[in-house]
Amino acid sequence: MPVEMLLPSSLRDHPITELQYELVTGIWPLGDRALKMTTLSNVEKAIDQVFHWLEANGRDEYDIEKLAPYFGVIWPSASALAGFLGQLKILRQIYGKSMVELGCGLAVPSIIASKSGAKCTVVDNHPNVPNFLKMNVGHNEPCHLRFVASDDIPGFAEKFEWIIASDVLYERSLVETFAKMVSQLATPDAQCVVADPGRPYIQEFVHAMNRYGWIDRLEPWTVPHKGQSCDVFIMVFTRTK
Repeated sequence: MPVEMLLPSSLRDHPITELQYELVTGIWPLGDRALKMTTLSNVEKAIDQVFHWLEANGRDEYDIEKLAPYFGVIWPSASALAGFLGQLKILRQIYGKSMVELGCGLAVPSIIASKSGAKCTVVDNHPNVPNFLKMNVGHNEPCHLRFVASDDIPGFAEKFEWIIASDVLYERSLVETFAKMVSQLATPDAQCVVADPGRPYIQEFVHAMNRYGWIDRLEPWTVPHKGQSCDVFIMVFTRTK
């Protein structure tokens, strides 16, 4: 089974999964590699669809924060993280290793890692993510991902040798939460790689990771996005001995 789903009923049976988005399938170059990916054709239009769905179903508009389909496109940070993992020196390090991607969305970095021999778990809490994962893993076999809902992670006992994420620090409240989660999921010799487009909370996150016993290294990356060059910060963390 290309995608193993540890899927709670709150995601599996969510009515938003019946909403039909306009999709596009194409080849996405990622450094010296390429993936075939199905994505939203227009994320703004898809968000409008969710607004209308919420109104039609009598749901509170605050649900847009949880249900907006931002997951459905390949953002620059995900491209940069995939490019980082696709380096030959990193591919050698992740081969056969356990890896978890937090806030995975389309899970482009994990698809690259899985195709290169990593054992990948992906985590998200949007009800539509599992269906997109099934499509895109199917496009890029051989590939295997295990999906876990975000709400199940706080009690998760498994530890991982690599922890990755892209563009997850979009609110200040997430800084401490994410640093704590990473430290909970990490093996003693784990590495953590976080790609960020330059949001205001990067330095706060680095300080939080330092408090949990991580040493940081910063690598600037530039990736193409909508015909322009986009700068991304790759933060690499290793645990202190």
